[in-house]
Amino acid sequence: MNQQNLFGDSEQKPNKPKKAPERPLTARELKIKGMKQVAENTEEKVPGWRDRALEYVREFAITHETLYCEQVRYHAESMGFDLPSHPRAWGPVMTDAKKKNWVEKIGAIETKNPKAHQALEGLWKSLLWKG
Repeated sequence: MNQQNLFGDSEQKPNKPKKAPERPLTARELKIKGMKQVAENTEEKVPGWRDRALEYVREFAITHETLYCEQVRYHAESMGFDLPSHPRAWGPVMTDAKKKNWVEKIGAIETKNPKAHQALEGLWKSLLWKG
């Protein structure tokens, strides 16, 4: 004879093992995920964009002792370079420049762009600048 549960069902359902709840992503992980997603979307819409953006970082680093991404974006825009749909696409570009030993992060600076609400962005020392 089967015992009925509270709902009147007489069949017993097998117990499924419970998954541990996934931990929420940290702020840093969300930042990296967002930059990666924006960079991938930009590259999909404009193939080769990241390599060309990296070249603007190199050009700027050769002529400046220190730099921050916002400066490089303005420089690229003044040269007619198509900007991505979101400025976070530049984050992985700066990481690429760091991996190439063109720049090293030395601190942070508040952005000048009013839309960024004084967010902090990396301050970089150029390793290409000859002074």
